[in-house]
Amino acid sequence: SAKLNIPQSYLYFVFKYHSPLGFFEFIKRVQISDAQEMIRSGYLKMNTMDSLAPLVGFSSYSTFFKTFLKVTHKSPLKFKNSLD
Repeated sequence: SAKLNIPQSYLYFVFKYHSPLGFFEFIKRVQISDAQEMIRSGYLKMNTMDSLAPLVGFSSYSTFFKTFLKVTHKSPLKFKNSLD
């Protein structure tokens, strides 16, 4: 909301009434999309899955894992292996 220079409450309103996703669901999907892109670009060749979670905005790997599975219907490791 700060980047758009609009009140946070208005941004929530827009998502609630004009999007099939809620604001926080949208954020989770963006985070997972960012993680997928990092995995595709080879982030895991030199780093661990645990280090990826905080980079895309998750406070713990377990939350990242559960959200990744819910959004993609694959575990992060299965997603990575499907690219190989």
